[in-house]
Amino acid sequence: MENSNEFLVLKEQEKLGDQLLKNQSAKAWTAWITTDPISLVQNVFGGGRKQDIQLALAQLEVELTKLKAQQANLVDSYAESILLFLSEYSRLESKKGKLQRQFRIKNTQMTITRIEYLQGGSSHSEIARFREKLGTLSEEIDSLTEQSKKIILELQKLVGIT
Repeated sequence: MENSNEFLVLKEQEKLGDQLLKNQSAKAWTAWITTDPISLVQNVFGGGRKQDIQLALAQLEVELTKLKAQQANLVDSYAESILLFLSEYSRLESKKGKLQRQFRIKNTQMTITRIEYLQGGSSHSEIARFREKLGTLSEEIDSLTEQSKKIILELQKLVGIT
């Protein structure tokens, strides 16, 4: 997440905002420098240029708070995405394991049926059904493997691992 363009932009904006806030806060005293008695009285009673500077600084602090909230939302978004990907990956791997166990069982059953066929106790159509079922299971396993690989690639992209 820290390498994402969006996060880097938010961090840079926050850094620039902090610098601007420090610079403007350090210059706030210049509002008192005036030869105009009306401006001086306004500054004393909370108005005038002093108030304008304080409002600008407060607005800048609000913007910095918004940037920090955006960063927190981005962190939450990344965490949620990672959890969803991991959950989906776990589900796919569990399903793939189940299908692989079924494949081994059907393969064993087909071997037994083939032996029975050679001894005259089974039919060719039973062997064909087992082959069809094994083909279907193999395709499902391959599909789940591809989906798992896509999730791994998405996770690697999301966390910046090559």
